[in-house]
Amino acid sequence: MTLKEEILTFLRSNTQHSMGLTEIVNGIHADPQKLKSAILYHLRRFVDAGKVRRKEDGTYIFIDEDGSETINILYVGDARAGSDDSFIDDEYGLTTIPVKSSLIKHDPKELILVSVKGDSMEPELPDRSLLLFKRYKQNETPEDGDIIFCRYDNGFKIKKFQKLNDSYFVLVSNNKKYAPILVDEHVDFAPKGKFIAIINKTTL
Repeated sequence: MTLKEEILTFLRSNTQHSMGLTEIVNGIHADPQKLKSAILYHLRRFVDAGKVRRKEDGTYIFIDEDGSETINILYVGDARAGSDDSFIDDEYGLTTIPVKSSLIKHDPKELILVSVKGDSMEPELPDRSLLLFKRYKQNETPEDGDIIFCRYDNGFKIKKFQKLNDSYFVLVSNNKKYAPILVDEHVDFAPKGKFIAIINKTTL
């Protein structure tokens, strides 16, 4: 990988915040005495080409092809929208996905991305869609009608939350061929996030 490619790759993988020249040099493990001027040269070329934005404070941040800044959002894996459980090996995710910052109205640390598997939430949430959820805080409960990403028994689901009374609620599918799932005190249930938006290829 050339120095030019290394700089751009580093900036693209660190879009949570803008970075100064010293932080970029240290991040790509370059020798400051030998490569600082070369890195600055490439940064200026990236700015001229519209790939990087230089902010008023002198820091730099990667921007995507149409000029939108991107933010990395935690990707936790797949959740089944159908009747069978789907397992996520690591609930807290192993990677991040860059999303246009213009879509993000919350702190990125409060957000997670989840892929749909199954047809029970169609047509609103098609199979294989990438969905953005806002994490529920500790002891926060969903409101009636929320579409949620949740742990249910040993798996993870995407369903609509429907309250029956103070003690019971059901997880409802948009696709009427799937029956509602009753949740009571005997079920291991934990809401993880509230649905915000579908993320498609044009918004990555």
